[in-house]
Amino acid sequence: MKKEDNAKGGHTASQKVYYCYDCQSIGQGQKMVSHHLQGCRGQGRKTKKSTEALKHRLEEAKFNTDLWHKQKVEAELRIEYKEAKQRILDSIQEMRSIFGTEFQATLEAYYKQIW
Repeated sequence: MKKEDNAKGGHTASQKVYYCYDCQSIGQGQKMVSHHLQGCRGQGRKTKKSTEALKHRLEEAKFNTDLWHKQKVEAELRIEYKEAKQRILDSIQEMRSIFGTEFQATLEAYYKQIW
């Protein structure tokens, strides 16, 4: 990952603030991501010091959290897309081996009609 990618919005990755919707805490860095965004177990007995100290950055924290979730969903979709594309290519290759030249001619005729 490039240094520029880590410093989006003028903050390095360790300075980004995140908001946990489960326990309403605000924190920064990878520890917040791993402990809260990837499966929070709920609020503890007392409010964390970081939540009190970072309360003025609540909107930024919510924005960063939503952006983090969207990036995770996008990454998962990209992986699914690559897998589906590979299955399609394997299927086409299998059909070519089964039907041989007939299938190749049919495919070429079909694509000539489309374009």
